Amino acid sequence: MSSYHPLYEDKTATVGEEELFTDESYQKRHRNISRFRWWLLVATNIVFALLCVLLYVDNFELRRGSSYSNGFDTDLEPVKRVLATKKLAFTGGLETLDNGTIYRVQEPGQVQYVGRPAKQIDEAWERLLRGLEIVLDGPEAETVKGKTFEEPDNKGWRLSMDMYHSLHCVNVVRRAIDFDHYQGDGLPSDTYRIHVDHCVDYLRQVVQCQGDVTPLAYHWNAELQTGFPAFGATHTCRNFEMIDEWALARTMYLGPEYRGGHQH
Repeated sequence: MSSYHPLYEDKTATVGEEELFTDESYQKRHRNISRFRWWLLVATNIVFALLCVLLYVDNFELRRGSSYSNGFDTDLEPVKRVLATKKLAFTGGLETLDNGTIYRVQEPGQVQYVGRPAKQIDEAWERLLRGLEIVLDGPEAETVKGKTFEEPDNKGWRLSMDMYHSLHCVNVVRRAIDFDHYQGDGLPSDTYRIHVDHCVDYLRQVVQCQGDVTPLAYHWNAELQTGFPAFGATHTCRNFEMIDEWALARTMYLGPEYRGGHQH
């Protein structure tokens, strides 16, 4: 019985086709992997860019929301819209005469808040403290409701901004220097002494809290033969006039007799 034999078996062609198919599969897989890696790189870069933007915005908002110009989360909320900064050179510094005598520099025409008792000085302090106690109502009072005293007949909520209380304390200490003039003869009462002590310690905390790091330069003083501070440095300050104007517009509820009194 004769056996069957294929007429011809092209083994070379078969191997070639297998290699061709193998190469095409490899190339296809390679293209897929390359494409995946490319998209992965693109996606990674996009995510990284978005993270950078988010971090920048978050940092910007943090800085913008925590500054003298925009206010801090501990500041009275409704007054933040009028906050602004200005650069001021401090006045009233000390200088020396040729004989070494120290004197305080007074700028011509400048309002004086210190010195020997005088009506003009007392009136200057009264004007400075007119915004000491304010009353908020409506939407402006939302952040203080229940946290401070409510005026009778639901006319609003009374409070002070700390700046004015600090100024009040400066005035208390100023008047204590000339105790006899302002309080009469005799020794200060225990209550008076407690009030003054409170103010001095309160002002200490205010200064430490503000942490003004404006450099105070020194110059050589030939008369005293020592270094002497140059007190006229320029500081970055909040605009007091804008805050004061805002506060004065909210003292109207206290009546025409209100003169910025404060008991503590």
